[in-house]
Amino acid sequence: MNAPTTDPHAVPAADAGAGPPRLELMLGPPGDPDHPLSRAALASAEPGAPPPGWDGVLTPDERVALFAPRVLGGEFDGVEELITQLRPVYRRDPATGRAFAGTALALAPVLWDETAPRERREQAVRTLRTARPPRVAAPPDPPGGAAGLLRAGMTLAAVDTALRLTLDFALDRRLYQGTVTDLPHARATLADAFGRLLRADALVRAAARARTEQAGGAPGAEAAALADAAQAAASTALWPVVEDLGVVLGARSYLTEGRHASFARVYTELPDLDPARGTAFGRALLHRRHDSGDAPLWVGDPQADRDVRARAELLAQGCAAAASDTAVAAGVPEERRDALFAELVDRFTRARSFTAERGALL
Repeated sequence: MNAPTTDPHAVPAADAGAGPPRLELMLGPPGDPDHPLSRAALASAEPGAPPPGWDGVLTPDERVALFAPRVLGGEFDGVEELITQLRPVYRRDPATGRAFAGTALALAPVLWDETAPRERREQAVRTLRTARPPRVAAPPDPPGGAAGLLRAGMTLAAVDTALRLTLDFALDRRLYQGTVTDLPHARATLADAFGRLLRADALVRAAARARTEQAGGAPGAEAAALADAAQAAASTALWPVVEDLGVVLGARSYLTEGRHASFARVYTELPDLDPARGTAFGRALLHRRHDSGDAPLWVGDPQADRDVRARAELLAQGCAAAASDTAVAAGVPEERRDALFAELVDRFTRARSFTAERGALL
């Protein structure tokens, strides 16, 4: 077999001048066997559970800093920034992300509601300071809900990892005098997965920006619709993409040890990762935008539209919207796949995120 191209668990390099997020540095090198969140530690952890010692790395104080607004002693400045800060945890291991942030996500509607009683918000902060906070059931997220939007961003971080692991395998595995990536079906699957991931992430970013612009009040109808559509898009990226990538990995998708063992952990977490609870309106919006031909898929958000078209129209023309609650239309047009696949491999070899921030890997 060829030498591995890069560490598939490495964490994505930010654009020039920016370093990895703080949590990325706290997670440590994935290849360090002595670190509680190393590749080896994750492989030996129970399915659906974080490895022992994770809470010595991701402390209650860090949880408060991320989720509590400054008026409550934290550093929360908006959903868009929090998505970038928290994604490294879910990229490393979604079960650890759930253990660290699950309760915080459930309490977010109270923490971030400036109209809620101060005593209730302070009680939520005290819960976050518990070493192992009790798991609080997340209430149904209302239209435009920020917590659901954050879950969507974390979903795409896990999809990023599943795609990175599969690409690492496909570039390295030799078949028929070539590699798995020389097989048309495998190459198309990887390109489609990347396209769906980018498209969903553009929606999540646009919705987060819209939410930030309306901080302190209820989101308007357009912002709420965009947030709901973003959650639906993340859900439709999650299930079919991970299933399709599992086909490329074959038997390795079930392994619980070795270089690609984290794929099985992502697969185990699919039900908990799915952000599309109560987003039927968002799915309808995606379907309507797709059927209307020239209508912008991004609900008129100019920055998201520029983000899409700046990538050689790979996103704007590359990924279809969800057609129903259970079906996803075909992904990237055949003539676009080579260009999209080339960008995917370039990000992989440069240790960059497959999502919008293109952040730096350790």
